[in-house]
This record gives sequence, C-alpha cells and structure tokens, in this order.
Amino acid sequence: MKKLLATAVAAAVMLSLSGCMARGMFFKNSVLNAFETAVSALGRLSLTSELFLRGDLSRSLDGYTGTYKIRAFKEHGKDVVFGGTSTKPRKIRLAVSVTNQSGEVEIKVRLGSKTKSYPFGESGFLELDLDIDGGSCYISAEYSGFSGSVVMTSEEG
Repeated sequence: MKKLLATAVAAAVMLSLSGCMARGMFFKNSVLNAFETAVSALGRLSLTSELFLRGDLSRSLDGYTGTYKIRAFKEHGKDVVFGGTSTKPRKIRLAVSVTNQSGEVEIKVRLGSKTKSYPFGESGFLELDLDIDGGSCYISAEYSGFSGSVVMTSEEG
C-alpha cells in the first residue's frame, strides 16, 4: 500500500512539474515572439516608405522579399528597398538587372555594420545569395545622375 501511495504521489509531482515546465516554455516562447515582433517593427522603419520611393515596389510584410522596378531619368538619391532587423536567421537570393544610359547606380547590401557596394557602370546583372544570421540587413539602390532602368528581385533562398 505504501509503495502504491508513493508511486501515486511521485506521479502527481511529476505531472505538476511537467505542467509548470510546459507553461514556462509557453511563456518563454511568448516573450521571444513578442521581442521578435518589436525588433522587426523597428527594423522596418529604416526602409524607404513607399510614398517616397523613386521606383515601384511590391514588398512582403516582413520587408525582406519582393520586386522593385524603376525607369529613371537623371535620378539622384537612395532607396532602401528590402531588409529589416530580426533575431532569426534567413537566406535571401537577390537578383538585379541594370540597363544604364547615363550616370551611375550602386546596389548596396548592409549586413550589421558592414556595407558592400556593387556599382554598375554599363548594363549588367548581379545575383547574390545572402546568409543573414540575425541582426540587420538592408538592400538599397543609390543613384547619381542615373538614367536607365533597374529591376531588383529579392526572394527567400
């Protein structure tokens, strides 16, 4: 009888502890998801608003993927087209096609604090696979007296 009672008490304790752990895990996941949502929302603030973009954009809700197109005439300035900030890793495939009539366009990729520039003198094509470990990543087009067209596509890779 004592063994049966001890087994029942041990089972009850184990069940109650597993319930606490499950609730604790649920709470932890809720906090992490809320943090990711807040970080992502702040990261989207660095993207150029669609009201001020020089080109036409179809962008996903998270800001990392979509299509950007521009036919420019002596354009100057910068469009931060894709990206954001996240705690989660992701892979992005970027494809850019440029037809340049005059001036310059540079595609810049900023991962964290490091920025890499891809200038286009003549017409050209660029394809990149980006491994983002988390943190911030932004893809922009910078124009200096640029006349021509740019088509940029970013998709999950």
